[in-house]
Amino acid sequence: MTTFTYGRGLAGRQIPGQPFPDHGKQESEEKTFHGGNYATPHLAFYPGIDIGIPTGTKSRKASPEDTYAAVAAALEAGADGLILSRKYSEMQLANLAAAGRAARDAAKG
Repeated sequence: MTTFTYGRGLAGRQIPGQPFPDHGKQESEEKTFHGGNYATPHLAFYPGIDIGIPTGTKSRKASPEDTYAAVAAALEAGADGLILSRKYSEMQLANLAAAGRAARDAAKG
């Protein structure tokens, strides 16, 4: 992960001890530089769970119980939330209801 910072060497700033470029200011910023990272990253983990994706004719389709188990496992593992993936039109309402039930059960503790 990278976070934008106002550190040296970014956006054309001169790094102390390095040669000056052949253009622009020909002096170091050591006396005027007052940068730093003032942002606090707030990371969150949102796993994607595919519901109702097209599969081969011999593949087993996910049941509401499968969907409930996948959502419950992700939330129990510490996920901050979920993304129920692919296309809404491909999802079965019973599987969506199972995902909602698992999320509500996880919220109860």
